Amino acid sequence: MRIPVTFRAELLSPLVIARGRRERVHSSLDYIPGTSLRGAILSAYMMINGKDEVFERLLSPGRNVFPFLWPGPEGALPFARSAVSCKRHGAAHGLSDVLVPHYKALAAVADVRELEQAMKCPKCGEDRKPHQGYRRGGAELPRPISTSRMNVGIDRRRLTAAPHILFGAEAIEPVVRDGERWKPLDLTGLGWIEEEDLEVIEQISSAPLFIGKMRSRGYGRTKLRVTRREPLRRAKEIANRIDSLTARCGGGARYFTLDVVAPLIAYDRFLRAVSDPSEWLPKDLEAESVDAMAGTTIVAGWDMAARMPKDDEEAVAPGSAILARSKLSRDELARRLVSHEESGIGERRGEGFGRVVANDGFH
Repeated sequence: MRIPVTFRAELLSPLVIARGRRERVHSSLDYIPGTSLRGAILSAYMMINGKDEVFERLLSPGRNVFPFLWPGPEGALPFARSAVSCKRHGAAHGLSDVLVPHYKALAAVADVRELEQAMKCPKCGEDRKPHQGYRRGGAELPRPISTSRMNVGIDRRRLTAAPHILFGAEAIEPVVRDGERWKPLDLTGLGWIEEEDLEVIEQISSAPLFIGKMRSRGYGRTKLRVTRREPLRRAKEIANRIDSLTARCGGGARYFTLDVVAPLIAYDRFLRAVSDPSEWLPKDLEAESVDAMAGTTIVAGWDMAARMPKDDEEAVAPGSAILARSKLSRDELARRLVSHEESGIGERRGEGFGRVVANDGFH
């Protein structure tokens, strides 16, 4: 049986997760993709046991969900693209969400002044702008600190710097500043793992793992902790939010929101990448998107087993938020939304891609 599991990674050295492959100075992601997490676990297992039946079971697509790990405690998520904050003072003057006001203004459900008011800071009157970063609930989390390091190649015969060889990387530091103090940087995420596989992962994670690039230089040393969670019971909360969103949006159907937490990869019937919500919204929701604040990103990767790069793929970017409406009953809609929260949407869901959160209270 597949059970919910919290993965918590404590960085023991700087972390480098390259955004792309074609840079001389690699810029780093400030989170750990599910692909990198799964790869580190499988690599550690293979070094000890080789490619046996258990290895193939862990690698089996659709069996487990290895999550993206976001900087912060359990429950950390990227801000939705509909989040706004004061242009001058940032989150210190409060955060707000404009997804529903934006829709109401476009659909003439309410006066445009509601949106205008949401885009003005209530404390100083300055304009508000889109806010980026990470949050837990409605509270902003400290941002990871990055540093850049440059290296030169060494001429082994002369023991001098080799000509024309210069490379570097941006690294995420293992500490973060929280107010006036420094504390270790943890990255967490919610996965779904088969019980028999969880026992293997717990054994592997008893020793530090190495994640990301430049591992031979000591980067990416990580202590992984795996904690079993009680089954999530979100149906009632989601159903109540359907009622409140429907009342705010003027009724006529049942409204809900979907936040894309991890990059979402989806294709149409011609195998073209799609980013329009009308193309990737699950058909069983019987829903139409009425407003969206979304973007796209490129997903790159490295296949450690084949020792070759994976194809770049276009995906819906983390933080993308949509507002949609459905003709299903409230309880049936809530039940199906819970199912998609657990299973994800689109391709490569076993690597954490396509994770969504329905009816987040931030909206």
